[in-house]
This record gives sequence, C-alpha cells and structure tokens, in this order.
Amino acid sequence: MINQSNKLLVCLDLSNMDTILIRYSAFIADLLDMDDVHFLHVIKEFDVPQELVDEFPELDQPLDEILRDELTETITQELSQLESTIKPTIHVVYGHALETILETSVTLNADITLVGKKTTYKGTGLILSSIASFMENSVMFVPEQTRTSIDHIMVPIDFTEASLTALKAAAQFGAKSQAQITAQHVFELPAQFFPLTTPTEDLADKARSVLRAKANKFIAQSELKDQTIDYVFTLSEGRKLSEVVRHEALQQMADMIVLGSKGKNPTSALFRGTVVEKLVQSDFSVPLFIIKDKKRMKGLLNFFQKAE
Repeated sequence: MINQSNKLLVCLDLSNMDTILIRYSAFIADLLDMDDVHFLHVIKEFDVPQELVDEFPELDQPLDEILRDELTETITQELSQLESTIKPTIHVVYGHALETILETSVTLNADITLVGKKTTYKGTGLILSSIASFMENSVMFVPEQTRTSIDHIMVPIDFTEASLTALKAAAQFGAKSQAQITAQHVFELPAQFFPLTTPTEDLADKARSVLRAKANKFIAQSELKDQTIDYVFTLSEGRKLSEVVRHEALQQMADMIVLGSKGKNPTSALFRGTVVEKLVQSDFSVPLFIIKDKKRMKGLLNFFQKAE
C-alpha cells in the first residue's frame, strides 16, 4: 500500500534525467496527495587542486553548496512551470550512491523512492538491479520516455499475498486517475500433459478457465471485491517470465507495471529477483513500481550487515 508516512524521495544525478524525474515526482505527489517531497543527490568527495582554486576563486565554495544551489534553481524552475504546490527538501551529501540512497530512504521512511531508468541518456546512472534487490521501501523506476498520465496499470500476479498488495497499490492509483487495471498471470502447462492428442491451445483454454475461477475467488476474499479488474492469462511457451510480462505491458499500452515483493509460494517464479532485475533492465518506457514488504527487507538487510 501507499502513503503511510506521505513521503516521496527522488534520486537525481545531474543528468538530463533529472528534469523528467522532477516532473514525474510532481505528477505522483499530486496524484497521491503527497506533500513531503525530498530530492537527493550523492557526490563523491574529492580535493580541488590549489592551482584551480587560485584561478577560479568561486570554486573555494564547498561543492555540496554549489550543487545544492544549482539543484534548487532547477527544481524550483521546473515545479514553477508545472504550477506545482509541493515544497521540496533538497539533500546533497557525500557518499557511496547505492548505500546513501538505501539509507536515506530508510531514514526518511519514504513511501516511494523514484529512480531514473536511462536507456538513451548518457550518464553514470545507478545500480538499478541492486536498488531493486536491497531497497527496504517501495521503489519506482522511471524511464525517460515516461508519460505524466496513468490510464492503464498492469499487475503481474501469482495469487500470493504479494500479488494482493500490488493490486491494492494499483487500485489506489486507479482510484485517483481512473486507470484501467489488468492483472496478468503467466502459466505453464504441466509436463505430464505432453505428448497428447489434444491441441495445446485447447489445453491452455481449459487452464485459463480454471485460473479465472481462482482469480475471482482470490479477489472475492479481499477488500478489492468491488474493484473492476481485467484478467489476462498468458501461456509462457518456454519464454522467460520477464519477457512475457514486458510483451504484455507493451501490448496493453500500460502506463505502469506494479509488482509485489517476493511471494512465499515456492512454485512461483514471478517474484524471484532475476525476474525483477530483468524488468528493471528492460529498454522500454513503462515505469516499474515495486511494492516492498518492509519487515522482510529490513530483516534481510540486518542479516547482510551482521555478515560483514
């Protein structure tokens, strides 16, 4: 779910991606009534040669102050053009990018952390797959082609609690934007069905009927029972799950994919880290919103810290 602390964290890196993230953050903040928006830029500390300081006295000003002033000007200008009413807080800190982003998200208790997903812009970028894996709070990856509108949301499901959490988040977006919600379940036909004389498509249709009944029961037992949700049941046909989800999102012309954190069902591959990483790294223009189980992720991070 969204809006527990009503905070949005936006990660900037001084590239052309920043403008897109600033604009999208204003859109999300307005859509979800989030009035506490934080912008973060992480810089590596370095020594400026004395010769350069003598030549350019203005460089004697601390680098973080210079960058904070530049970011303040850029953010203020963009928000003014959008007539946004949010009052941003700007953080410019020295440190390791990944660690600082993770720590800041936890410290602020951010509901959503926005991270740019570059496909054409040049720049240092961010370690997207690591952020997807280790971010304790929910994170949204925003491509540069992202539209500031949400008319269609796609939610991959596997009938676990994580699926239900993702559907609830999508419903919250849908309630604000009147977006259509499509739940996709990817399935395989059991190996024992082969070889059979029955055509594969007939077997797939029978499987879809069973899955639709399961999906209806799944929703009927939740507070989403009055929510209009369309279903798509996709036969994987040996394809990678990330490819199937990506293809369906493009076919559906989705404006966002909402994915729950790892499910507890051992037979489901949907929420395995590799699937999330492949989606994060895909070169298409659909924002990916990963809903995290904070308690589970906090335990995982504590485990890694103790192991160091």
